[in-house]
Amino acid sequence: MEREQHDKLEYRRRLRDEKEFVKGVGKKKKEQYRQNARFAQTDYSSFDSEVADKYLERYWCAHCGRFAMVMETSLFDCLIRKQDESYCVDISTQVFRTPGLYEGGVKVLRRQCVVHVPADTGDNKAKEKELDNAAEATVEKTVEALEIQYRMNCRSCALPILYRHKSDRNSCNRVFVFNDALSNDPTVVTQKIEMLKESLAIAKGLASASD
Repeated sequence: MEREQHDKLEYRRRLRDEKEFVKGVGKKKKEQYRQNARFAQTDYSSFDSEVADKYLERYWCAHCGRFAMVMETSLFDCLIRKQDESYCVDISTQVFRTPGLYEGGVKVLRRQCVVHVPADTGDNKAKEKELDNAAEATVEKTVEALEIQYRMNCRSCALPILYRHKSDRNSCNRVFVFNDALSNDPTVVTQKIEMLKESLAIAKGLASASD
């Protein structure tokens, strides 16, 4: 660690001395130095880089335990979609990869959605005057609509993990991860199996006691 710090300081000192030398020479020599520098090998060090490592969140299929997805932000901090309580993930501004998923086909659902429609003012001119020079009044109305989901399934258990609303993945800005489909704990399936075994053992014990 001390050697690395020493090398870093020495490298930056040489760069500083080089800049001071260029400042001190005359205009003619300075131009000649720049011409030669264009053909010289660039002295670049990893110390010049200020790139910071980003931690990637990893997620496993909650149904079978296969490694499924990586992303920069936490899945559980994403917004929740009201229609199905899925996680809305913005993939346009972050690293997002799905090595454990594959294209799972198209699903068409019938959804109840709320839309805003202009309010009916009737023939009353007084109401029309009240709305004059103001924003048009609207009311909420529930209608049925079709929703197309392009799903991605787990490569091991083939259960759906997430979906998007566009067929082209490259033009898609967000995806929706089903609630309870992924876990950040790779042992989640093992824990579920152990809990199931305990439940079966308790049920078996109760059945034996009743006999």
